[in-house]
Amino acid sequence: NLDWYNSKFYLIEDEVIPIENNQCFLVDRTYYNKGIFVRNWKHGDLLIDNKSKKKKKISELFIKNKYSKLHKMIHPIVVDYKDNPIWIPSLRHSNCNNIKNKENIVIKWQQN
Repeated sequence: NLDWYNSKFYLIEDEVIPIENNQCFLVDRTYYNKGIFVRNWKHGDLLIDNKSKKKKKISELFIKNKYSKLHKMIHPIVVDYKDNPIWIPSLRHSNCNNIKNKENIVIKWQQN
């Protein structure tokens, strides 16, 4: 479990979640073991959108959702071991969940 400003991340093993749930992220255990990290937004961050399969600027998603400058600075960005954003809790998933087997981990995000 990880506390992040006014929110918390939980790890739940082998739970089925709806694909459209942006509060949870399903990841293959092997991919997870390589490294999943949480950090702040960086200028120029891109996410491969799970809906359109195209690269989107995270800053544009923040603008579209009317995030303040403070909210942008403290909102978590989940990245893989190569520092590529894969999930913006409450906004979007990447299309690269890398689900290859039945041993999955659900990362759940909850705001306080």
